[in-house]
Amino acid sequence: MEFMRHTYGLHGAYFLLGAISWNAVAAGILLRPSALEKTNEVMDASFAPTEDIQGKDKSIKNAMLMLKGRIVSMVTLLFNFLNLSPVIHHPIFIVYLTVHALISYNFTVWAIFLVPFGTSLGISSEHAVLFSSAGGIGGLFGKILVSLIFYFDKMHPLAASVVPSVTWCLAVSCYVISDDYMVLLGTSLVSGFSLAYIDAATVAMFPRYVCAAHLRQGTVLNYLGSGLGVQLGGIISGNVSIHNGVLQT
Repeated sequence: MEFMRHTYGLHGAYFLLGAISWNAVAAGILLRPSALEKTNEVMDASFAPTEDIQGKDKSIKNAMLMLKGRIVSMVTLLFNFLNLSPVIHHPIFIVYLTVHALISYNFTVWAIFLVPFGTSLGISSEHAVLFSSAGGIGGLFGKILVSLIFYFDKMHPLAASVVPSVTWCLAVSCYVISDDYMVLLGTSLVSGFSLAYIDAATVAMFPRYVCAAHLRQGTVLNYLGSGLGVQLGGIISGNVSIHNGVLQT
């Protein structure tokens, strides 16, 4: 992120990050092939043009049916993108979307100001960038721990959200009450661990909040909310940094 900020500026870096996040929306739409798409795949596999006239006519007919199927599939995908049925049928899913969007927002704001915060305390850029490194290392261990907990089927909703959220809030408070380099380095490690843990755990628990029939639409809304959280964090933090001179774009 620091490299992209220096290379493309703050706005350019978050345009790239936002573009990557929005690609997850398309991935969510295509998460599970519909019955129509499966039928089209069978038609693709069985389509074999022949040399005789009757075979050519049949091939043309099959091609037209395939084209019609593709158009219907595109309309279906668009409907899935705009479908709010998971929210209507699963009210708890609204809470889940809010939590995941807030996680994405918090991570973005934290990541933006981590290095500039260090330099504002008089720490050199070479040492301040280690805050990001510590956060990344902590994030790696956070995701590994979540994977192990889910592997042994020991994850609880409170352990997935409340506990790491409280841990992150306590860790962030150290940024306010201390200016010791080693303390801040440890704080970045714990913060990265907590944010990665809660993000991975929240995503992994997503299927528990929607039924199988609404899984694909829910995935679209899930990553749409997460992408909006990242974008909102970038926009607000960018405007704050521009007006206060914390970062140079």
